[in-house]
Order: sequence, then structure tokens, then C-alpha cells
Amino acid sequence: MHQGGDLLDALLTQKMMDYPYAARKAQLVSISPRIPRHSTASDYSGLVQSFITQLGAVYERGCDATKLQLRSVVQSGELPTPGQPAEVPRQHGRERVRGGDIELPRYTSAIKEYGDRTGIDVQWTDECVSVSPQLWRVWAHVGGTRFFGTGDNKKLARHLASQQACQRFAVEA
Repeated sequence: MHQGGDLLDALLTQKMMDYPYAARKAQLVSISPRIPRHSTASDYSGLVQSFITQLGAVYERGCDATKLQLRSVVQSGELPTPGQPAEVPRQHGRERVRGGDIELPRYTSAIKEYGDRTGIDVQWTDECVSVSPQLWRVWAHVGGTRFFGTGDNKKLARHLASQQACQRFAVEA
């Protein structure tokens, strides 16, 4: 395995060892049915190592979406519940919301126009975190300050990042 994979393995192992297993036993059981429901805390040392090994194997064989989900588990230190995507790490005051074809205020246009008027550089970078279910992460870069948004489509994630930028710079949409 290449050096980047070794680093990810080390980070994954450390995150898994630091995870509060006793408090999250139900989540572990839902992810790995091989962990018996009647296990005691002393049983966890071997089970944890087995779980880490299995998770590493899933990462090694997984598609890009699976690898992204596992990376988000490592970064956040939280395991998803069944049927829920691995969440991206949350930052203060930022939540993942679901959107659709609802009418949204025009924060993206407003912050871009603000940048044009003031000469401040405004850019967005985006990343598809998960394919199924779809999850996008977008950063709005406004004059050296970054704002973060996540959503089930790129438009919503960009909207949320732009909304934070508008609030910070007192721009009306």
C-alpha cells in the first residue's frame, strides 16, 4: 500500500480507538452484526481490532463514494445510523438541510454582486461527498474568509454557504 494509504490507516485506527464504543454499542451492532449484543466492555479489544480490519478492507475494495463516506467517518469521529449517510464534520452554526425545488433567497447572486461592487474576490469550491444519498459540500471564499454549506444538491449547498457570507458582510438578498 502507498504512503497515503498507510496514513489513512493510521488515522482510521486512531479514530476508531478513540471512539466511545461503550456509549455507541447500538451503532456498532447496526454496522457490524458480527458483534454480539451480549458483549461486555472487555470483549471490545478483539472486536475493535476486527472491526478496524474489516473497515480497512471495505475501504481498500470500495468505490469512490464508499471511500468518501469512510473518510467522513474518520474526520468526524461519528458513525452513521442505518440508512443515514456519513455526515460531514459539522462546524459551529452550520447544519445539513435537505432542499428541493423550493424558492430560495438569492444569496449567491447577492454575494457575487457585492464582490463585484467592492472589488472583493468571491469564489466557490464544491465537492460531492456522497453519491447515494447525494451530499454536496461547498465553500464560499469571500475576500479570504471561508463559509461552509452542505446539502443534498450543489445548489442548496452553495446557497447555504452564500447565506453565511451575506450574513457576515451584511449583504441583503
